[in-house]
Amino acid sequence: MLVLMKAKGGFYFGKTAPSGIWGVALELSTMTAPDEADIWCKTRRIPVKLESQAVRRHTFSHFHLDYTPLVGHAKQPVGVGEARPDWLKAEKTTALPAPVRRLIQELAPNPA
Repeated sequence: MLVLMKAKGGFYFGKTAPSGIWGVALELSTMTAPDEADIWCKTRRIPVKLESQAVRRHTFSHFHLDYTPLVGHAKQPVGVGEARPDWLKAEKTTALPAPVRRLIQELAPNPA
């Protein structure tokens, strides 16, 4: 799971496809390998160094989801070439799946 942050606390979210049950929902990009995330950022001209965090587990009623967050601090976020990407502050991200919301809240800078 790729988590890109701006210096002032905004997080990058893409949007899902407009069809289906989760049409046009906000999402973090998912990658299968750190190299894939590096390429994703480079092709969108996002200068960032990614850091892999510890594996996390979210338990649903009938299965476990294990994921590894790749966190990057974007110094100069640019338009990333996707249809309407959003940089949102943590407090604006309430309508997210529980594991994503929890991760964003943990990574958000504390207000001074």
